[in-house]
Amino acid sequence: MAFLGKEYAFVKQENFEDFVNSLGFTPEQATGYINYHPNQKLVQNGAQYTLVTITPTNKKELTFTPGVTFDEKLDDGTSKTTFTLDGNKLTQTQTFEDGSTFNTVRVYSDSELVETITGNQYKGTAYRYYKLVIFDTVAFKGDIKTVNMSFLGKEYHFVKQENFEDFLRFIRVPEDKFAAILSFTPASKFVKDGDTYTYHTKHPDGPKAVSFKSGVQFDDVIGPQKMAIKNTYVVDGDTVTQTMVSEKGKGVFKREYSGDEMVLTITAEGWDGAAKRYYKA
Repeated sequence: MAFLGKEYAFVKQENFEDFVNSLGFTPEQATGYINYHPNQKLVQNGAQYTLVTITPTNKKELTFTPGVTFDEKLDDGTSKTTFTLDGNKLTQTQTFEDGSTFNTVRVYSDSELVETITGNQYKGTAYRYYKLVIFDTVAFKGDIKTVNMSFLGKEYHFVKQENFEDFLRFIRVPEDKFAAILSFTPASKFVKDGDTYTYHTKHPDGPKAVSFKSGVQFDDVIGPQKMAIKNTYVVDGDTVTQTMVSEKGKGVFKREYSGDEMVLTITAEGWDGAAKRYYKA
């Protein structure tokens, strides 16, 4: 079972929205389930296994013994759950008090994971597809550190933001530019060529790209006024930290990736707050 311990990242889904909408959730609950795209992996510890699901903001672990039924606590209730493992096929059966039953069959291969989902109250079949996360191995203080960099090459699109308006007011964005910058939400992606990274963004006036080496400071300009800054990107596994220093102070933009989600946390010298912007691939 070579798939054990390997991490798989969400790629796409088929009929899953129809499946979720058949369950009688509120629109808000349904949207949450439909857009829940965690990475996942299965690990073994003796006779027990743990199914691990990972997002940028949360990590869940569900430990079980194959063939043994247990109470699984969910966000909206509890199910009687049983896992069976047959070679590369993991079957999860969930039974609820109202008589509804869901079956999720996970079939693993060297490069992908396919989930097939059925239920006794849903006439169709839903599928979710995952691909094996590719790991980079780099030297770190004399040891070997394995890091997940599956975000490379993926384009991430804006979803929502928190406290960004407060951040813009702290840095004193002019009122005539405020609305435009507040609503500026370019898609972005990182690509790698050897030891050089390029950060691509899509702007209204066309695509832009900035190339850099991790940890190496370089001269750059930002904004319509072309303000001069010292710019540094540090790539550490699934985290890319950008530090910009200008005559007005220092700002830090920390991008944390997990599967098809990215959280950008913005802090600034002299400001005790933090702004967040959320993106999805």
